[in-house]
Amino acid sequence: MSGISNQLGTWCCTRSTGTLSTGAFWNERLVGTEKYVKKGFPIFLAHITTKEVEDKSEKKRLEDVPIVRDFPEVFPEDLTGLPLIRPVEFQIYLVPGAAPVARAPYRLAPSEMKKLAKQLKELSDKGFIRPSSSP
Repeated sequence: MSGISNQLGTWCCTRSTGTLSTGAFWNERLVGTEKYVKKGFPIFLAHITTKEVEDKSEKKRLEDVPIVRDFPEVFPEDLTGLPLIRPVEFQIYLVPGAAPVARAPYRLAPSEMKKLAKQLKELSDKGFIRPSSSP
């Protein structure tokens, strides 16, 4: 049986299989690469592992911010409505006879459109937004 051997593993050319190992941690078999080795192709070995993704939502919560924790009455869980009427009123003055800017809306997937419609309905019910009155 012809083969190649070194400190990383063994390669058996007659069976077209090989075993690479680095101690007791992993042992991988290579199958069907003999034809590429015989033709002189460069052979590379890549060891790919999955990265464990951390759940960042658990790490950063609004309740963990010291100022929010110290003044919970200022940061309610859900807003009940618009703030009280203020003495300063903000208004955008329109130019008489000017046409509104007309642009095509972004296209949304049906699921995104449902989410948007639900969010707009909630904001409208709470009084945060109102239907447009532009010409």
